[in-house]
Amino acid sequence: MTRRFSKLHDDVKPHSMQYTAKILQNRFGNDWQERLSLNKDQILGSGCIAQVYRGKARDTCGIMRDVAVKVVHPGVREIIETDVHILRWLGNSLEEAIPSLRYLGVRQSIHNFEFLMWRQLDLRHEATNLQRLADLFQKDDTVVVPRPINLSREKNSDQEIFLHDDTTTPASHIKNKRGAIVSNSTLSQSGGAFPDVLVEEFIQGRPIGTYIGAEPKIASTLAHRGAKALLRMVLQYNFIHGDLHQGNLLVTDDLKICLLDAGICIELPNEAHANMVELLRAMLESRGADAARLMLDHGRDAHDIDPSCENCFIDGISSLVEKARNQTLFESIGDYYSDICNLAISNRVALDASFISVALAVKIVEGFVTDLVPNFPILDIALPMFLKAQFDHAKADGLNRLSSYSRNILRQQASAASDARRRALRDIYTEYYQHH
Repeated sequence: MTRRFSKLHDDVKPHSMQYTAKILQNRFGNDWQERLSLNKDQILGSGCIAQVYRGKARDTCGIMRDVAVKVVHPGVREIIETDVHILRWLGNSLEEAIPSLRYLGVRQSIHNFEFLMWRQLDLRHEATNLQRLADLFQKDDTVVVPRPINLSREKNSDQEIFLHDDTTTPASHIKNKRGAIVSNSTLSQSGGAFPDVLVEEFIQGRPIGTYIGAEPKIASTLAHRGAKALLRMVLQYNFIHGDLHQGNLLVTDDLKICLLDAGICIELPNEAHANMVELLRAMLESRGADAARLMLDHGRDAHDIDPSCENCFIDGISSLVEKARNQTLFESIGDYYSDICNLAISNRVALDASFISVALAVKIVEGFVTDLVPNFPILDIALPMFLKAQFDHAKADGLNRLSSYSRNILRQQASAASDARRRALRDIYTEYYQHH
């Protein structure tokens, strides 16, 4: 079943070139072929929302560039409307038949899914997200993100299109009902990004899944770079690609990780992101009761939890953290999330949807990293980045109260065998004492 559904990533029956030409004519005018050249036989992929062509385009400076052109399928909006209606019915039926599923927010997850799917149907959202990810990773020579290409005849033709009908009130942050931000600001409509068409840089690469079983040095390099990219999005940038299946992760000839198809991106409100970092810190420091209370305080229906279930949840998280005291959190973070979800169901604790969204992103990347390198030492990457995020969120008094456990980690790990971990942790260790 998984293999069959995976075809929806890039193996859906393509629509006709005639339809594509009609859309391009509507968006770029009758002379669109003077600026954009497509080969009908060069379809890079056809997913459930759109299909992608390889082509060449003349940008605003008159330079011909290799591009990828994404065109939304005809009738896809009606199909998604039907699918979402079925999912709503299924979610309601499941929660009625299995009441414990309510604590994983099945209905809320379907609502969030519907919200995100409708946004994916407007490719200007993806253009905005690609631009932001490219800016965030601009100084990272191991990650590349394609940028939208402007094909307008006017060099200064960019105009901002707001997400609300009332354009007098800019939608600086658009949130779903749980408060998770899924786009950073206004939509920028340039001459290459429209609701049904997106022209972006073409980046040559192979899906990361094709490197499973590669020689150890290459596999280790890709696992390191993929894990680092995800952890930066989660801990440092707070802007997370929400659709990180292997088809959206390419590997270039020089082994850079390329992030594609950024129609779904998750950005947590600042307070929620700080809480997530604090939660990870509590688990790292083996403060299971504090971690459990953070999840309870910031979960859904926090005031409707039965006291006995609340105590059982706290005891369960404490036991989970204590049992793993000798096993670093980041080396088994996917298992932690799975166990926490099981505890939430059994004790009727409604977890925050943002926690589950980030957990899924981490779990997916953990999956392909361990496929590449079964015993990959993710701690070498995760620990320095986590401690850096902790410093970034801490206020002056919080830095003064940095626990002895974290300070000991800094001292002990600075002498670890890994040169990369030693350098990173020594930098953080120095930064910590510069604040004191």
